Amino acid sequence: MMMFKGERFMSDLDNYRLEMIEVRKSLTLEETNWVSSAMEGKKKNSTVMWLLWLFTGTLGGHRYYLGDSRYGIWMTALWLICLLAFFGSGNYYILLPALVAIVDAFFINNRLESINLLLEMNTINYIKGYSKEI
Repeated sequence: MMMFKGERFMSDLDNYRLEMIEVRKSLTLEETNWVSSAMEGKKKNSTVMWLLWLFTGTLGGHRYYLGDSRYGIWMTALWLICLLAFFGSGNYYILLPALVAIVDAFFINNRLESINLLLEMNTINYIKGYSKEI
């Protein structure tokens, strides 16, 4: 969903970034250190994502890595259907999954960022809830 704010369109990701800035400001130093150490193991890596896109992009490997299983299954199914159609008719159906993967390359950076922001927010919520009990 896009909303108009001033003279600029703000996406949900932009709103989420602004919200995260405010949440980070409210953390104590100890909570910030806890979040940083917890995020090291959870955070999705862009290098891994791009390598998966490069080598398994038509199969949707990068989408499985990001946790988008439905989209990954859709890409894998498309690849299999096009592969069977290619061997059955000899046409260029096999190029369709590659085209989908190339188009997907324009969207996966934003998806990676939103996944990492969501992981960070969940970690902050967990730590804030835990630190209040102590």
